Amino acid sequence: GETLQNTLSVQLQEKEKPVERLQYLENEQKKLIQKKEELGRRHAVPGDSDADGGTYHHHRLTAALRVQQIRTFLETAERLESGRLHLEQLAKKAGQLREKETGISDELKQLETEWRELEPRFGIPDLVAERANLRDGRPCPLCGALHHPYATGETAEETEQKSRRYRALSEMIQTLRLEQASLQSSLRLLEEQCDADRKTDAHDSAELDAELPQEWNLSAAMPDLAESLRNHLQEWEKRLEAIEKVEEESLRLQAELQTHEEEIRSLQETRKEAEHRAELTAQSLNESRNRLNNLNMRLQSTREELIGLLAPFGCPPEEAISLLRKRLK
Repeated sequence: GETLQNTLSVQLQEKEKPVERLQYLENEQKKLIQKKEELGRRHAVPGDSDADGGTYHHHRLTAALRVQQIRTFLETAERLESGRLHLEQLAKKAGQLREKETGISDELKQLETEWRELEPRFGIPDLVAERANLRDGRPCPLCGALHHPYATGETAEETEQKSRRYRALSEMIQTLRLEQASLQSSLRLLEEQCDADRKTDAHDSAELDAELPQEWNLSAAMPDLAESLRNHLQEWEKRLEAIEKVEEESLRLQAELQTHEEEIRSLQETRKEAEHRAELTAQSLNESRNRLNNLNMRLQSTREELIGLLAPFGCPPEEAISLLRKRLK
């Protein structure tokens, strides 16, 4: 009976070990669940009531898409900003060309005025030499006239100087006209480029305005649009980094919870088996106790019967039993 009792005690102690471990894991599981819930509350995204792994994954994708979208917006804004600066440079260059063209035009007017005065005298080279010899009062070798409108009374040297001046003016005018035509061509190209750039910028600006979230209160026409988008990009990059950290922590907690749950299930099964074995042991102990009680009762009955049989010997039962044993030998 004592051995059976000891066996039952050992089994009960073995049963208590997984129970204690199970209680510890259940407490740890509660702590992990609370920690995960607190993590979800601290980093909850407005409009969401749950904070599980799937939700974090959704938020991470949303934030990543928004970061990529802002980067695209920023590229367009920087391109528009660069385009505006380029247009300003083109406009400045066009202004310089117009100013230069105006100067050339004014210079041409002056030179052409002087050139037109000399052109009737020196415009036909073959007549220049003959005109140099004309003198008023002397007959013209061609028509015999005595009065000559082109007879200036100047010397041949003075006439030659004016002729050289006429030729120089002609060359200068031709050079300036070529330069003026080149400037005008450059101006047309600049204006065409400016028009094309303005159309491109207007198209990009319209698309950007259509895509920019209204709650940001931004416009493609804003001079500081790129800087504002950089601030939004920095904000969303930080948000994405925070979401990724929370998601990583949530997944770690989820894995730890899953490990605890598996061990808890295993311990629960172990506890059920231990309880079943303890129940069987208790039943066996009760049966053994019943057999022991029956045996004790039978021994007591046999003892009483034996005492009755030994009573005629007139001595105590122990002595009577001893004498009986000697006789039996």
